Amino acid sequence: MIFLITKFFLPSFIKQINELIAVLPGYLNQVQEFLDRQQAGIDRGSLPPEIKKSLLIQIDSLEKSVAGILKSLLATLWGISSHLFDFLLAPILAYYILKDVHNLKKNILGYLPVDFRDEAVIFLKVCDHVFGRFIKGHLLICLTVGILTGLILYILKIPYSFLLGLLAGIMELVPYFGPILASIPILALALLKGKVLFIKTLLAIVLIQQIEGNVLAPKILGDSLGLHPLTVIFLLLCGFNLGGVLGMILAVPVAAVVRNLYFLFRWRGNSLEVDSKNFGKV
Repeated sequence: MIFLITKFFLPSFIKQINELIAVLPGYLNQVQEFLDRQQAGIDRGSLPPEIKKSLLIQIDSLEKSVAGILKSLLATLWGISSHLFDFLLAPILAYYILKDVHNLKKNILGYLPVDFRDEAVIFLKVCDHVFGRFIKGHLLICLTVGILTGLILYILKIPYSFLLGLLAGIMELVPYFGPILASIPILALALLKGKVLFIKTLLAIVLIQQIEGNVLAPKILGDSLGLHPLTVIFLLLCGFNLGGVLGMILAVPVAAVVRNLYFLFRWRGNSLEVDSKNFGKV
């Protein structure tokens, strides 16, 4: 994986970041010219002074917001590229942690009373299984959305399609707000290329998000955790209404843990042997 990233993806990623840094002032100038034209049109218009003043204030606010968003995006992309070494270091750290995981388990269980150790092991196994499958499922969703976004942007001939697809995949880790934030630079670049391209890009983003929210997430997470897609949708809605973004993140895995523990301890009460590999299939 490190070889493939270094050979194919890293050079393209760095190249597109450098290109974006080089052309960013030009994009900012185009945005500034567009806002100046709108401002000049308002000045020449026959609107009442109060409305003119309000519109000019809104344009000035929009100008500052766009500049701030583009600068924040650039800083974020540069921050990601500067931490690539950390991403490459993660598998090495994971290897040593997994190598000594049995000693870590023994040390942790040694602090617990003997009567509770069996239940603690069962609880940790269920949590490990559920959250592990949840993370894998969510990463698969991010990968799918990133590839779809990059491919569609490439077909629409929007510049930096690889970089924007990567950004969309990463921002998918942030529920609800992530896709919205990722769509802002995409739509901004499309608008600079023309209104028709902007509408096509907007429809494409809406389509991808509808597929992700109504098909991919319920199906992938449901299959990973053994939950029906409708149950996943219901849990996401309840989690968001009860706990906001954090509730939305935790609703599905917590519900799966509670469900699996319920069936597990019910089976234990009936003296049935349970295979931990079948937790997700309950």
